[in-house]
Amino acid sequence: MAHRMACEHPEVLSGIVSISGSSFLNASECEALNVESSSVPSNSFVNMLQISGRLDRVPSVNGGTFEGVEVPSIQTVAKRWATRNGCQAEESVVVDGALNLRTKLFANAPDTSSETWTNGTCQEGTTVENWVIDGMNTDTAVANSFTDAFSTALVDWMMNHTKPTDDEANEENDNNITVAVQSGPSSSDEDVSFGDVAIIDTATALDGRSFEACPSDFLQCEDGSFTSRVLPSCNFFCNGEIIDTDGVFCVSSDCCGASKTICAETSACKDVVCEENTESSSASSSFSTFVALAVGALGLLI
Repeated sequence: MAHRMACEHPEVLSGIVSISGSSFLNASECEALNVESSSVPSNSFVNMLQISGRLDRVPSVNGGTFEGVEVPSIQTVAKRWATRNGCQAEESVVVDGALNLRTKLFANAPDTSSETWTNGTCQEGTTVENWVIDGMNTDTAVANSFTDAFSTALVDWMMNHTKPTDDEANEENDNNITVAVQSGPSSSDEDVSFGDVAIIDTATALDGRSFEACPSDFLQCEDGSFTSRVLPSCNFFCNGEIIDTDGVFCVSSDCCGASKTICAETSACKDVVCEENTESSSASSSFSTFVALAVGALGLLI
């Protein structure tokens, strides 16, 4: 239903979230997709988030047949809307282990990969994104099948992809906003604690390195669009150009995994225990126990 609404009335939507859903196999059946990006009215670009489980009955992850009906993959659907939004459909950012959305034994282990189309050519800062949850059938999932992070991530995504109202647009024009605005407070030369946020100097944090994941802070470009950090450099880009900022904002979700190379030593991570550290500690403890048992057994033999 969400996909059909986007196809028939994109002008009334800021975006859609589709869980275990799919769209038309043939793009020609979606009215909104039969319009060139350059001809799309400014209020009709649609943000899109598709969430699927790898065990879903509807084969939306890779495409296939469901109850005799062929369905396209979520990547195929995403590329169609990315193209309509003016993005470069072949340029997406894939992050494995981007989120932790499924309730499981190892509670803190990431289980969700993301693929995002949000490069500098997307109109009005629109984003098309897919989340794929390993080991889950979202068709049969209930509330406690998801972590607390799921609802937070979902609401945050929707709140960050709203359509500007006429009043907001007029206010922005009246104020002549022409600067890029980064999320969070301004930084200083030192690591500054700001609630669960820590700020570190950009030059020190990035230093021309390549990363597999980036901190989750974002930037508002001077045209009003929003952008996240882009791999592998984790720099911000507005209209294809690198935007320099004073600081990198780290939150607790940036403390583990690949992005910890930037954020792990900040105050935002001081109380965070990463799953890999727990596993390492457990392995060390198990090894010590094994050695102790072996020594004890040898003593009995002697």
